[in-house]
Amino acid sequence: MGNRGLPCFSSLLLLLLFAPLSWSQSQQSCDSSDLNALQGFVEGLQSSDLGWSFNGRSSSSNCCTWVGISCDLGSALVKRVIGLDLSNKSLKGSVSSSLGGLDQLKQLNLSYNSLRGPVPAELFHLPHLELLDLSTNMLSGLIPAESNLSSIQVFNISFNSFNGTHPIFAGSSNLSVYDVSLNSFSGPVDTGICNSSDSIKVLRFSANMFSGEFPAGFGNCSSLSELLLDANGLTGTLPDDLFTLSSLTKLNLQGNSLSGTVSTNIGNLSNLVHVDISFNNFSGAIPDVFDRLNKLECFSALCNILTGVYPLLCLVVQHSLLLA
Repeated sequence: MGNRGLPCFSSLLLLLLFAPLSWSQSQQSCDSSDLNALQGFVEGLQSSDLGWSFNGRSSSSNCCTWVGISCDLGSALVKRVIGLDLSNKSLKGSVSSSLGGLDQLKQLNLSYNSLRGPVPAELFHLPHLELLDLSTNMLSGLIPAESNLSSIQVFNISFNSFNGTHPIFAGSSNLSVYDVSLNSFSGPVDTGICNSSDSIKVLRFSANMFSGEFPAGFGNCSSLSELLLDANGLTGTLPDDLFTLSSLTKLNLQGNSLSGTVSTNIGNLSNLVHVDISFNNFSGAIPDVFDRLNKLECFSALCNILTGVYPLLCLVVQHSLLLA
């Protein structure tokens, strides 16, 4: 009878001993280095309405619940930031190099804002980054040649003002979508990007200032379904390996200075849905291979020097300055 109260006393003692630990765990849900990185990012902005607060102890407890932030499912004591999605948040200013401190980051989406200036090299060395979307901003400058995004799957920097040569990310074996369209990249198109990953499905180089002959090498992108090279300054003829891409559904070469004939091997691309070779200098007869392109919905060859006829497959397709 005299020991009946002992279990209750022991339980109370344990509760008192571990209550501070539990309180500490509930308070600290963000790694301190991640907090510093996020604070540095906000300090680099001229304008934002994210509602993040770095004042007092509450900042660490709320980090993983802040707008645009997602954390891992690690220990209750420390959680790491793995996602930052601030798309279309009316952000203005520059991108701080402090984001490089988010070394567990898997997804970074800053698209559809008004960010300006160069992108710090640190962002191109995040080892776990799978998605980088900086599209539709006013970013500029060079992409570092020594960039190393070993885990990248989706890379989109379209609708900006980047210049120089385009990156190829050697060693990025999981790369699937690559979009550098509507920038000011120049020089040749480097098909070495196809040696980096056999998972590439989408390559978009549209509306830059690429020049030189149409390169061989896209045939190494064996899983490619979309290739856009329109509105550049490419010359020369189409290489044979282009017609080995059996998974290709969309091919847009419009608005270059390409020449030569349209190879009958285009009939090998049996999955093609959309083809645009308009506004080039192709000549000769249009190959009679349309019966092999059963999925084709649109074929445009306007403003070339082609002869022959082809089916009316879309509204913009009628005849291509056809010469009888």
